[in-house]
Amino acid sequence: MSIRISNYQNHKNIFYVVKNGETLENIAKKFGVSKKYIQKNNIEDVYMGLIIFLPEINFKSYVVQPFDTLSKIAEKLNVTIEDIKIKNGLESDYVFVGQKLYI
Repeated sequence: MSIRISNYQNHKNIFYVVKNGETLENIAKKFGVSKKYIQKNNIEDVYMGLIIFLPEINFKSYVVQPFDTLSKIAEKLNVTIEDIKIKNGLESDYVFVGQKLYI
């Protein structure tokens, strides 16, 4: 699960809850940052339930249009469905018109 907020400078900040079995390496890969970047802003190791702070991550956004599916969006934007689901905390392939997705 990810919660995205904006601070007073309008930078994108992410608070990410670590899931069972996740490592610093695979979390870093999900967000396109280095392991050291995560460690710089957090503790050295992770465990399930830990909330990790990732400051100033800038994702592109996309607003779901009529007849869009995750498959169509992924193809249109040249990303994988799994990438979209991870960055948006989606547990299903369901999206709705007007929904803002981070790419």
